[in-house]
Formats: sequence, structure tokens, C-alpha cells
Amino acid sequence: SGASVGTSVAFELPFPNKLETAQKLITTYLSSVKKPSHMVLDIDTSGSMGGGRIEQLKSALRTMTDTAGGFSSFIAFQPRETINYVEFSSSVKSDKTFQIDDADRENDLMNIRNYINELKADGGTAIYDSLEVAYGNALKAKKADPESFTSIVLFTDGENTNGKGYNDFVALYNQLSVSNPEIKSIPVFTVRFGEGATSELTGLADMTGGKVFDATKTDLTRIFKEIR
Repeated sequence: SGASVGTSVAFELPFPNKLETAQKLITTYLSSVKKPSHMVLDIDTSGSMGGGRIEQLKSALRTMTDTAGGFSSFIAFQPRETINYVEFSSSVKSDKTFQIDDADRENDLMNIRNYINELKADGGTAIYDSLEVAYGNALKAKKADPESFTSIVLFTDGENTNGKGYNDFVALYNQLSVSNPEIKSIPVFTVRFGEGATSELTGLADMTGGKVFDATKTDLTRIFKEIR
């Protein structure tokens, strides 16, 4: 017909009938083709997160470092990803970033597991002070790599006892969005461990385009699968 079809040509290939082949294709896509992501994990290690809650959290966090095979390997951190952990109680306890490199991935994941294993529950709960730090880190990452998918995952029992309150954070978020429109593309996914501040956490998800997950009713590994 003489019509130009451009320089791109698409070929239809049959989907592989072997599970291991399909898994290899998916893993290759995640590690080499998919746009890299920057995750900020904002972790509440206050005293109220002690006991079973902190152990449940640490166990679930370690699933994102598991490359043993099966579906769990698909939610594991991939090469080219950057993971920033903001740990808080009465204030921010630590702010640590890990870069996953293809050549040294297993060592990078081991370093993350060691960090997770050292988490301890004590002190109060400064949710919105920590979110201010988390958003500062996320905005910096988004500006450095605008094509990346940048997100924040907040783990908390929902009871803010220290620092800024919810309304303070909403005002700060709206102020930041004027000079930093990138903030509107950074959702907050909240994993809730208690019944406190449900309306605030829902409002946070609605404002940022995220979602609230209830760890008291849903297995944390399943929650991570949906977030990842």
C-alpha cells in the first residue's frame, strides 16, 4: 500500500511452556528492562511495635532479600534498585541507603538483611517527622532520575505520639507540591499493625495516591507482592 510502518517491528512469540523459562524471562525483565525503582521504607520501631510485631515486620522485610527461587524471588530487590531505610521512634533513628548492583547483588542483599536483623523496638512514635525525612529523600531520588518509580512504604501501628501531627504534615505536603510537583508522583503505601489513626493513614493514602494495608488481617508477604 506504500504506507510507512516506521522502523519498529513486532514479532509475536509463543509463551514458554516451562515454568523455569517463564521465571527466567520475568527475572530478566525485572533486573534489566523494567525502569529502576527507588523505595523509601519508613519503619516504625517504637516501643509499641515490640514483641511479635517487630519480629513479624523483620521476617517480612527479609522476604525482599530472598532470591532462593519461586515467586518470592520476583519481589526481591533487583539490580539497579535503590532502597532507603528510614527507621524512627521518638525521632529518626537511622537513615541508610542501599544500592543493588548486578555484580555484587548477593552481598548487597546480605548487608540489607544484617541491617534488618538489628532493628529494635523502643521509644515513642514520630510518624510525620519521619515522613518529612522520607519525602525529602524520595524527592531527591526522583529529581536525580525522573524516569524511576519512586515510592514510600510506611510501616507503623498508627499512633503518632511525637513531633509534627497529621495536619502539620498535610500543610507541609501541600507547600512542597507547589515548588516540587514531582511529589505528586510519589505514593505512600502504609502497612498498619494496629487500630490507631486509621482515618489519618487513609487520608495520607488518598492525598498521595497510595493505599493502606492491614497487617493484622493480611499476610505481610502478600502485601509486599502487591506493593512490589
